[in-house]
Amino acid sequence: MVDRIIISGRLIKDDITISLGTAGMHYYLIGTVGASVLLEDIMAKSSSSPDKCQIVIAANHIFESDTEHDEIIGCLLKNETPVYSTNSDRFVNINGNLQKTAGYFYTRPRQAGVKIIEYGKPNAEIFRKGLEAAGCSPADACMIGDSLETDIEGARNSGIKSDLLEGGGGLTHTEDEIRQAIPDFIINVGPIRA
Repeated sequence: MVDRIIISGRLIKDDITISLGTAGMHYYLIGTVGASVLLEDIMAKSSSSPDKCQIVIAANHIFESDTEHDEIIGCLLKNETPVYSTNSDRFVNINGNLQKTAGYFYTRPRQAGVKIIEYGKPNAEIFRKGLEAAGCSPADACMIGDSLETDIEGARNSGIKSDLLEGGGGLTHTEDEIRQAIPDFIINVGPIRA
């Protein structure tokens, strides 16, 4: 029986909202709004330029080119603008196509010296906040996900059981990769049929 489902996007909403709480504060979005309740609620504080914002939010699918990223990174370094990343995943599989996500973007700014504030798996803090929000201990929780490097590693590092979701259009892994990641369970849902 499942008592609660905790989504990391809801856990970061308060922190970003507080950061933008001062009058005149704006953010620049790298990626897409997608189904993010956080971004929908703060759209009025968006900026059309990375040079005219106090924070940058990297979210959902990343469609900007690496050249555009380089220009943005230059602005971030010049203005000492931090990046809030809502997801550490670098890629997501959508209908058999790998698409870049927030984790893809923030790797290069971090290497350049930009401050990155990560609110996503595999960071233990997001698991701690999730457990706190659910009111349960690591022993009573289970992480279900399709990414070995974020979902399964984050759960393992936080003392939480993990279920690797294989098939069904998500990320796929070799047997060796799965063996090295050591998920507690594997759920193989097979291909999604239209």
